[in-house]
Amino acid sequence: PETCFAKAGVAGYISASREYWIKPPRRPSARYAWAPRAEHARDRCLHRKGHGVTIEVPSATEVRKTLRNHTVVVVGDSFGLQTFVSLAALLVCGGDDGNALPAGAKFADRSKYHVSLPEYGTTVQYVNNNFGVAATETADKSRDAWYMRDGKKQAMRRQGRKHLVWPYGRGDEAPRAPQHVEDALEEYRERERVTYAIVYGHWLAQDRSDVVFFNNEGKRLMTGKRPYNIYKQTHKVLASTLAAGMRPSHDAVFFGYSPIQSARPGHDGVCAGGTSWSRAAKAGLAAAKP
Repeated sequence: PETCFAKAGVAGYISASREYWIKPPRRPSARYAWAPRAEHARDRCLHRKGHGVTIEVPSATEVRKTLRNHTVVVVGDSFGLQTFVSLAALLVCGGDDGNALPAGAKFADRSKYHVSLPEYGTTVQYVNNNFGVAATETADKSRDAWYMRDGKKQAMRRQGRKHLVWPYGRGDEAPRAPQHVEDALEEYRERERVTYAIVYGHWLAQDRSDVVFFNNEGKRLMTGKRPYNIYKQTHKVLASTLAAGMRPSHDAVFFGYSPIQSARPGHDGVCAGGTSWSRAAKAGLAAAKP
């Protein structure tokens, strides 16, 4: 599909780390499937009933039909961006020949992460949301950048900025969803069929040198190994904002933090949505204002 990606402008969205997921080798008239790599085999949901770990690639034709006259807004962190790029590439460049472009299909400027298929009346957009709530940035002058994994510091690339997050509000100010989410709600308010797909979590999954969470009084919150209360609170804020801005014909789907990321060997709770992450997300949604 290289030619199609170039025509559509999708190539600029695909980093080297994402090529494995977006551009598998393809041959005409062949069936394609994705087999999770060895480290993903710990997710026991994929091994039940003798199905193994093969996941069929969906049909681009069927997805286009399903999303006719539909707007999909993917709200999330890099997992959300991966979801957006995968869906958008499938819609625009999916097909046996790999070069066919639906009439008028195009990617907008990369800063907007937006793709449209006028022939089908379909729009897909990505909205950045690393924390579920609004955050501010400040310069980070520290020499080292790190995150914690299994109680040990792991080096990561310095970004030169630190994220300040206030999940419970700041003083007299109530907590707010990211401005980009509010903008999307306003932009698509009058459309009949809109689905918001929310995917985030890994920025909360461990302590990081470039992220600081505060309570309402400005005291630093330690996420450590159990940031579930923060995850619950951010779901409450985000869900309340979506509920206030959506029409009755709109939907919001919260995927939660990746069960493959949070799974542990022998933990079947992942399959039933029974992880601590899942419970925190569900509690936050239940507490949201209707």
